[in-house]
Amino acid sequence: MLVKNMPFEATKKDIRELFGAHGVLKSVRVPKQVHGRTRGFAFVEFVSRREAENCLLYTSDAADDTPCVD
Repeated sequence: MLVKNMPFEATKKDIRELFGAHGVLKSVRVPKQVHGRTRGFAFVEFVSRREAENCLLYTSDAADDTPCVD
């Protein structure tokens, strides 16, 4: 999944905590700029499609300050 609108201060650990509540994560990638600051998005991969779909259901009903998942 592509996670957009992430705070630039968010770490891989933060992403794992936020999305790990919806299922078992296979991988999390947080691209960084040359200077080491995150770029404001991440890639999250769940072990199963069902867990990813559960996450999508949660994020579609979430508040405006929650990161957007595509």
